Amino acid sequence: ATSPLRHFATSPLRHASQLVTLALLALAGTTANAALIIKVEGIKGSGQTTWSFSGSDTAERNGTIRTSQSSRNFSSGDTFERAGTNMGDHFIADLSIQNVLVALSGAVKLTIGSQTRSITHLFLDSDNDPGFTFASTDIGRIWADDFGIRVNKALSYTNGQSSSWSGIATVNLDIGKFLLGTYTFPSIYSSTDFGTFNISFSERIVAVAEPGSSALLALALASLGFSRKLTSAHAKA
Repeated sequence: ATSPLRHFATSPLRHASQLVTLALLALAGTTANAALIIKVEGIKGSGQTTWSFSGSDTAERNGTIRTSQSSRNFSSGDTFERAGTNMGDHFIADLSIQNVLVALSGAVKLTIGSQTRSITHLFLDSDNDPGFTFASTDIGRIWADDFGIRVNKALSYTNGQSSSWSGIATVNLDIGKFLLGTYTFPSIYSSTDFGTFNISFSERIVAVAEPGSSALLALALASLGFSRKLTSAHAKA
């Protein structure tokens, strides 16, 4: 039987072509699955969460990302709404979070095309309001929660431009205000955003030392202090 190595040696060009094709297909698959990513972590009751931004995507239309001085409302240029019509489209647990801008404490950068801005605020809006009255055209539909950003200087972008963000920031919102899990945000409208993104919320658990471990640590520290006293006494004698 002919070994794979011998077979490759007899037709290097054909196999090289196949390897290139496979590499291009793999690259295309990676590009197709690209997305902007946000990971949110926090200790319940701490009143703060850490937001980590990474990833890249492509703008799907022309739009403008506004500043924190702009109107606190939904805009398809800088705000995402989860696509869908069921309760799983909600990520906010606290219904008091409606049309709010929350400041970021940290350095988070957004780049679209050749322009880079600092992300200064998050826009959050819980649409899971039991008392909300639907218009006649929306009967049977449950609105999804909104998520958006604001930047230090308005940024206008065009369809097809590359987009990416990076950085870590602290937000004064407890992890308990969100529903734990991972959510994907394609725009609820077709082609109206600067990229699809995934956001995940997870709770950090504080490790508590066992009583035995704490006692051993205290004993070790006490012994160290006693040993130093004895050494000092001997030195003086």
